[in-house]
Amino acid sequence: MYYLIGADGKSNGPLSAADIHQWIAEGRASKYSRVRRADEEGWQALGAIAELLPPAPAPEEGEAAGTPAMATETGLAAEPPALDAGRCVARGWTLVRDHPLILIGSTIVAWSLMLGIAYLPRPFYLLGSVVNGPLLGGLYAIHLGCIRGLAVRPDDLFSGFRMAFVPLVLAGLLCGALTTIGLLLFVVPGIYLLVCFMFVIPLVMDKRLEPWAALKVSRAVVHRQWWTAFALLLIVALVALAGLLAFGIGVLVAGPVATAALMYAYEDLFGD
Repeated sequence: MYYLIGADGKSNGPLSAADIHQWIAEGRASKYSRVRRADEEGWQALGAIAELLPPAPAPEEGEAAGTPAMATETGLAAEPPALDAGRCVARGWTLVRDHPLILIGSTIVAWSLMLGIAYLPRPFYLLGSVVNGPLLGGLYAIHLGCIRGLAVRPDDLFSGFRMAFVPLVLAGLLCGALTTIGLLLFVVPGIYLLVCFMFVIPLVMDKRLEPWAALKVSRAVVHRQWWTAFALLLIVALVALAGLLAFGIGVLVAGPVATAALMYAYEDLFGD
C-alpha cells in the first residue's frame, strides 16, 4: 500500500497500485507525483517505482514486440517533446493579453518583493535566499493555472509558502550554489547549469519533486535540447530588456510574457 501527495499538497491513502493507476488515468497523479510506501517514511517520485506506472500499451502492428521502454532513472520518457521557443513566447503574449490583471499584478508583487529584499542591508539581504524560491513557485503556479484553465486567485502567489516551503527554499539554494560554482570555475559550466536548471522550481512546486530529484529531472530533459532552451531564455531576456527600455513601463507586460513563455515550455515538456 502507498500514500500519495495530490495536487492540493495533501497526503492521500493508503492506496493500492491499482488505485494509483486509476489516479493517473484520471489525471490526478503523474510520474512526478510524490509517493511513499506505507511502511516507509521517505517520499520519492512515482515514476521511480515500476509497479506504480501504468502498463505500457501493446505494440502496434509492425512494431517490434518485447522491446523495453526507454526511460531514465526518474521515470522520464526517452524522448521529450520538441521545444519551440518562438511558439512559447507567442503563446505567452496571448495568455497575458487574456489574463492581464492576475498575471501582471502577481508579477509586479513578486518581483517588487524580491528586488526590494535584494536592496536590504546585510544580514537582511540573506532573507532573499528564503523568500525567492517560494515566491517564484507561487508565481509559476498562477501562470500554470491560467494556462490550464484553472481558477486562480491573487493569494495563490504565496501558495509556495503553504505547500512546499522547505523544498522550494532548498531548490533555490541548490540551483544558486551549483550555478555560481560553475560560473566561478569556468563560466561555461555555469551557463550550462543555469539553462539546465530552468525548470527546477516549477517541478518542485507543480510535481512535488524533492529538490535534488527536480535538479536531475530538469537537467536530464533540458540537456537533450539545450540550445533550444538557451534560445528561449535569451528571447525571454530580450523581451524583458525591451520592456525596460520602453521607459520602464513596458516591463509591466514584458515580465509576465517572459514568465508565461517559460511556463508554456514547462507545460510542453512536463505537462500530463
